[in-house]
Amino acid sequence: MFCPNCNERINSTQRFCPHCGARNPAAGEGTAEGGHEGTQEMPPVSADDEAAPVPPPNATTPMPPIPPVQPPVGTPIPMQPPVQPAPQKNSPNVASIVVLAAAAVLLVAVVLVVANPFGGQTDNETSAVEEAPAASAAPDAEQRTADDVAADETAAEKEKSETEAASEAIATAEKEKAEAEKAKAEAEKQKAEAEKEKAEAEAEAARKEAEAAKKSAEQAQAQSNQAPKPNNFYILPESSSRVYSYSELDSLSTYDLFLARNEIFARYGRMFQSDDLNSYFNSQSWYDPRYAPAAFDNNWLNSTERANVDTMLQIEQSRNSPYV
Repeated sequence: MFCPNCNERINSTQRFCPHCGARNPAAGEGTAEGGHEGTQEMPPVSADDEAAPVPPPNATTPMPPIPPVQPPVGTPIPMQPPVQPAPQKNSPNVASIVVLAAAAVLLVAVVLVVANPFGGQTDNETSAVEEAPAASAAPDAEQRTADDVAADETAAEKEKSETEAASEAIATAEKEKAEAEKAKAEAEKQKAEAEKEKAEAEAEAARKEAEAAKKSAEQAQAQSNQAPKPNNFYILPESSSRVYSYSELDSLSTYDLFLARNEIFARYGRMFQSDDLNSYFNSQSWYDPRYAPAAFDNNWLNSTERANVDTMLQIEQSRNSPYV
């Protein structure tokens, strides 16, 4: 038979529809054994019944005609007792039962969809799982690319720093080498200058020594070759009245120039510190020593005598005379 409320097939012995929970009027009313009159029991709901969809309470579905149930031949037809309406206080609230059943079915459906206890994947989940690697591939690739770029930049900066440090070290080494070479060149230059000065000093000393030896030899030669003068003799008899020429004075020997220059002072009676001069002039009859060297005034000489003295001194200096 079919439920008069939801038009679903039900057993005629079931007192309530397993689909919508409505009362089955064909099952009749009675009291369960050991029960109380007027109480009704909810039929058990099987797993198949729970999985069956429950139409909304307000759905209007046309009810097909119910075919009559023909009992088997020879079976006595039981008399159906009249349906007695249950007391109002004990009758179940059909609407509440329908709402609770619908909520339970909806809750079960939500649990099945969300929790997925059987391990299956819905189409949306499958597509989401398939798209997840593709969606995350781009960020991963971008992340790897950014990391690679950062690593490359770090390596480039490190290499640049090492290159700059090496270049700076090379430049410093070259600078130190150049400074060392410069210092070495400066030391060699100073050494060369010192050696040059030493050589010049030695050469100057040798030259002076040679000149001194030459003067000594000339003096000895002049003294040995000097003819004894008469006791009334003047080398330059006109030295006080005539200026002798350079060539005239230059014709005299170095020793005679020495005697002639001091002869001008000896005529005034000046005495000398040199033993040679004192010995020579004391041998002359005209010499009259009256003034010590410190007491003699050179301004007593006239201009002619001073000119002859200056010329003879110049010639003696040019000859490096040992008597000057």
